[in-house]
Amino acid sequence: MIMTSDSQCILASCQDETIRLIDMNAGDILNNYQGHSGAKEYRIECAVVKGDGYIITGSKNGEAMIYNFLEATEMETLKIGGTSVICTLSKHPTQDQMLFANGREIQCWSFN
Repeated sequence: MIMTSDSQCILASCQDETIRLIDMNAGDILNNYQGHSGAKEYRIECAVVKGDGYIITGSKNGEAMIYNFLEATEMETLKIGGTSVICTLSKHPTQDQMLFANGREIQCWSFN
């Protein structure tokens, strides 16, 4: 699970291939993000980027999906490389950069 920068919500990447935005105080589901694949077979990580403006997650087909935080719509698909599962990702603590890992490869992406 990942916490938003204001510590009000958490993101939970669930096995039904849905990322849920959950209010920390009330426990309500505020949004669902769907479109990525692989969470049924793998533990797929997610992150909040660009000042809590976007959700990013890996998938089983070598891609990363970017969702609009508020609208829960798919914004873009990044082809990270190959067809290996992108199950691990890590956001830089202060900059809009991400590390993605698939198989034996690690890539760094910047979001401008």
